[in-house]
Amino acid sequence: MHYYPHHIGDYRRDTAHLSILEHGAYRLLLDEYYVSARPLPSDLPTLCRIIRALSRAERDAVAHILRTYFQPTPEGYRHKRVEAELTAYQAKADQTAQAGRASGIARRTRRPKFTNDSPTNVPTDTSTFVRTNVATETPTIVRTNQEPGTNNQLSSHPGVNSPRPRPTLAQARSQAPSLGLTPDEAETWWNAREASGWTRSSNGSTTPVANWQADLKTYTHSSRQRQADRQQATATAAASRTRHRLPPHPRHPAYTTAAATTDHTPQDIGEFCPDQR
Repeated sequence: MHYYPHHIGDYRRDTAHLSILEHGAYRLLLDEYYVSARPLPSDLPTLCRIIRALSRAERDAVAHILRTYFQPTPEGYRHKRVEAELTAYQAKADQTAQAGRASGIARRTRRPKFTNDSPTNVPTDTSTFVRTNVATETPTIVRTNQEPGTNNQLSSHPGVNSPRPRPTLAQARSQAPSLGLTPDEAETWWNAREASGWTRSSNGSTTPVANWQADLKTYTHSSRQRQADRQQATATAAASRTRHRLPPHPRHPAYTTAAATTDHTPQDIGEFCPDQR
């Protein structure tokens, strides 16, 4: 039993006098009792080792808790509240298992019965008529209202009704060159399909991947096209910025004269009077 109810009010009422160390020992003993679903071992050193009570103070706390809240029996230390919870848990588990068995029996009872290996709701009329081949004068028996093929008959041609097995990453990389792709492109596709549970989205719907070689080519070609579109858009934007860039303003003649006759640099003069450059 890996879960049990902890009634805080009851616990505080019964353990108000315990120290923090004794509280820890008590909770560890309760956890071990519920997890093992049996009385605690009677041997104190063994029990202390189980709940990792290693120091003298910790072992004394364990002994005090056992004397205060547990009852020694031939089977080990018992706890009334824990025994009641375990009994209720086991009764509920048995009830759930019994309900599951009853549900399974009911489903099998409601399952339709078949006679002579033929479903009762499938027509079995095998009416026939004779058709004569005019060229050869050979009569041919034509059977009408034939029974529909079974699933085994429909899937007798592999690859028609059932999806191909999923490839491993090594298989996808090794077959990529034969499909005109690179191994890295195949690995990108394989990781994407592994993340999506081997399904593909198309027109708002999700379908399983049936032919992985065809899906690999479609996925990679679409990725290449998207990358080419992004590169084209980037180049177009760069060309547009270059085309609309304004030419530099011609410098005023006074700019050169001032730079030659003063101690200032041309950069200083340009910053002082930028509109005159």
